[in-house]
Amino acid sequence: MMVADTGSADTDMDVLGINTSMHIVTADDIGDDLAMYVHEDEDLGLSFFHHPLFIAPLPTLLPATIDEFIAKKLMMTQAFRAHGDWVHFVCLHERPYRMHALLDISTEKRGGWTKREAVRWWKLAARVWTDAEHDELDQIWSDVMRSSVPHPSAMTASSDRRRLREWANNSTPGQTLTLYRGIQAGDANEAKGVALGGWSWTLSRDVAAWFAWRWLKERQLDQDGLKPFVARAAVPITFVEALISNRGEEEVLISPNSPIGDLDIEPAGPRPAKSSVT
Repeated sequence: MMVADTGSADTDMDVLGINTSMHIVTADDIGDDLAMYVHEDEDLGLSFFHHPLFIAPLPTLLPATIDEFIAKKLMMTQAFRAHGDWVHFVCLHERPYRMHALLDISTEKRGGWTKREAVRWWKLAARVWTDAEHDELDQIWSDVMRSSVPHPSAMTASSDRRRLREWANNSTPGQTLTLYRGIQAGDANEAKGVALGGWSWTLSRDVAAWFAWRWLKERQLDQDGLKPFVARAAVPITFVEALISNRGEEEVLISPNSPIGDLDIEPAGPRPAKSSVT
């Protein structure tokens, strides 16, 4: 599980030490310096404030003016970063921006990594990865996996690294794993391209089916023509770059567009009523 989310206004009151009276913030209260972070959602008919450090529909209730609130959070992130507290630095960012914050750390460090620092970065990367909600084809996933930070094996927990070693030691040359990936596409042919384009696969078909349905709404089924599919592939064990099992998802990371061999596409089946996937 990801560390406690510090993006909400309620939590920020304590984290930021702001104890002033509450302020109702509307779109009209946003000054020129922050106006670029106001966005209109035509489908919902709402305005949103969408800043790397704070996301909320407008109007919203804050323990300070919006300028004071963002300035305080910015000061806190800078302090955490300066003191090497990467967890709080990253997690003071809203979820869509945490991978970017993680990459900011790697860019700042560049070649000056100790092994301890690198291991710490990759462990944080695993936590941010499982909590992220970026589009599966977003370049940000590859930017993290292809960062210059050394010791990428540390992204896989020690217990899962033992599993990988056991798989490798007990396998014959060319032996494969059966992996699954939940996707949405218009038809099976389109689904093949979508399946090969992402990093995240799983050892569990049930988990893949859950992800195939996760973001689909009835409107998309009827109007956009998207359908839930599960891809099944025979993947060489040597292609596995990381294994993340801490949330019960049995997630296996494979470089996009790898020559993974046989790929089958099948309907995901009925929408799962409930899932243990978190």
